[in-house]
Amino acid sequence: NLREPFSGRWRTDVMVVTKCPETITEADMTRCYHKLTSLSTQPLFFSAISYQPLRTLYGEQTDIAIDRDTTIFLLTGIANPAPLVKYLEELGPSVIHHKYPDHHPFTTKNILKLADDFKACKAEKKIIITTEKDAQRLGVQHLQTILNGLPVLVQPIGIKLLNNAQVAFDQLITTYVREHIQHH
Repeated sequence: NLREPFSGRWRTDVMVVTKCPETITEADMTRCYHKLTSLSTQPLFFSAISYQPLRTLYGEQTDIAIDRDTTIFLLTGIANPAPLVKYLEELGPSVIHHKYPDHHPFTTKNILKLADDFKACKAEKKIIITTEKDAQRLGVQHLQTILNGLPVLVQPIGIKLLNNAQVAFDQLITTYVREHIQHH
C-alpha cells in the first residue's frame, strides 16, 4: 500500500518500504526495487516493525512480563492489527481481540464490554493491551473511569531498517540536513 499515488515516487529523495517481514528475501527486495525505482537513483530502504517494551497508559515503563500463562485482552481500532496479533500470540497462548474499525471512536459500551470480559475471565494472569494510537482515544474521562484499576498497557512500536542499513540511512539524513540547513 502506498501513502500517495504511485506517480509521486519521482519527487522523492529516498524511499522506505515499511512493515516488511524480517524474513523478506533478496528476490522480493529486488522485485520491489525495480518496481519502485525503475528509472531513478533514489536510495531504497526496507524496514520492519520493532515492538518496544510495554508501557502504561501514561507512558511509564512497566516490568510486567508476558508469558505462556498470560491471557491478553487486545483492544484495537487500527487498519491492520494482524502483525500485532501475531506478535502477541507468539508471546502468550491466549489473545482475546476486541477489534474495531480504523479510527474507531471508542464508546462507553465498547469499553464496558472489554472491562466486563476482562473481569469475567478466570485466568490468574491477565492484562489489557492496546496500541499507542488507540490509547490516545482512551484518554477521555468517562472511559478512564471504566478502565481505572485495570492493568491496561500500551504496545509501542518502532521500526528497524533491514540489511544492516541503519548506518547508511543515518548518514544520508545527516548529509541532507548539513547541506540544507538554513543559517539565521
